[in-house]
Amino acid sequence: MLVNGHWSPFYPWLVAVARLLLRPSGYWEFTTVHLVNFLMYVFAAGAFEFLLRELLACQTSSHQQKEGDPLAPWAFRSIAYLIFLWLSLTLITLERKSPDMLMSIFVYLGIALLLRIRRHPANWSAFAALGVVMGLGYLAKAPMFPLAFVFFGAALFAGGHLRTMIPRTLLAFVLFALICAPLVIGLSRMKGRFSFGESGKWNYLTEINGAGPVWYMQEVGTANGKFVHPPENL
Repeated sequence: MLVNGHWSPFYPWLVAVARLLLRPSGYWEFTTVHLVNFLMYVFAAGAFEFLLRELLACQTSSHQQKEGDPLAPWAFRSIAYLIFLWLSLTLITLERKSPDMLMSIFVYLGIALLLRIRRHPANWSAFAALGVVMGLGYLAKAPMFPLAFVFFGAALFAGGHLRTMIPRTLLAFVLFALICAPLVIGLSRMKGRFSFGESGKWNYLTEINGAGPVWYMQEVGTANGKFVHPPENL
């Protein structure tokens, strides 16, 4: 059931691994899910720290410390972490059982790798890591599939000559494609057409048509049509 058009497999897989390792009773299953969410938050903080270090290093290498710089590194870091806490605890939140926090990890890592590529455009390992991060990001959430091409485009023009950047970016794309291929092929065969995810339809139904409640859909809102398998009272 990990190959499903409406949710990506990485987050359910992490929950399944946690259940396998901890073997919680029914009473503790909900707590186990929140433990997984907290661990994802810890990894997101680590990825954000990596992003900050790359950003500060990029600024230092591009604009040597000069008198009159707008912010000292400690001040910049303090403001950045306040924004991170607001994004993680208010917008994404830890209470929501969703892969949003997991996806944020790969977004932070992807931006950090772009900054490293900008400083070291000849670094093949940074391009390889970018491809792997984008592939895992897609397994976390489907929107990372089209977003990955934005990252690859940015990497292509991050620095250096195109003649040297094209093969490195191609390496990132190949690794990305190898990671994505099993899920994309499985979904496409299931749907009978090319598909990298069907979550957009669900978002349109709930966010635009106002169907709900989203946790157990009973009212179709302004959407047309009827459910093929409507809920029943038992």
